[in-house]
Amino acid sequence: MSITVREVGTSAALDPTEPGSDTAAEFAMELVRILQQDIQIHLREPWPKDPAGGALEPTDARWRSRVDREYLVPYGQLGRFSSR
Repeated sequence: MSITVREVGTSAALDPTEPGSDTAAEFAMELVRILQQDIQIHLREPWPKDPAGGALEPTDARWRSRVDREYLVPYGQLGRFSSR
């Protein structure tokens, strides 16, 4: 499976038969991690940015701050909403 983010000129691909992709959730999380790394490399800065510094980390349902564990941003809503 592959996914492309035209806005930053990058894409990510993952074979669902690779280790660590035993469930749909594990596969999706690994694909998000690969895509996040590619975007950060392309932009040469943390993405998505964590207000506390660095990049937010992906979780099963949203982005989360590595510093303030209560700072959450639902996928698809970067920069618009946060939840505490």
